[in-house]
Amino acid sequence: MDNEVGIVTAVDEESGMVTVRMKRSSACSRCNACTSLGVQEISVHAKNDCGAKLHDNVKVSLPSQLYFTAVGVLYGFPFVGMLFGFVAGVYGGTLLGLGENAPLLGFASGVVFMSLAYWAIKQRDMKRRKARHVPLAVEVVDL
Repeated sequence: MDNEVGIVTAVDEESGMVTVRMKRSSACSRCNACTSLGVQEISVHAKNDCGAKLHDNVKVSLPSQLYFTAVGVLYGFPFVGMLFGFVAGVYGGTLLGLGENAPLLGFASGVVFMSLAYWAIKQRDMKRRKARHVPLAVEVVDL
């Protein structure tokens, strides 16, 4: 997400967070990470760095470092798990005397390790929801 503009629909003074309703941009529509089925608006929880109040128009930004880190984790970790599982499965199949069927065991174990990697990412994400992992409401704007 680059800088997008939306309307503050809720403010939580204790946590310093706001809920911002915004239209899905063209970049957002390719992702479908937060919503699907053709919904044109999304709600985003963002850290209130600009002191926004209810019904203010705010500019929301996602730090680029967080974006690239997330992409690296979501694609890299499962890929490494798949490769490790495939190699371990082929090696194990060879040791078990499966012969030409060893790559089938490699494929199956690669899928299992890739699935475990996605599961681990999901578990870690659920446990580590911190303010540095959310978008930032950086500026109140006039429209």
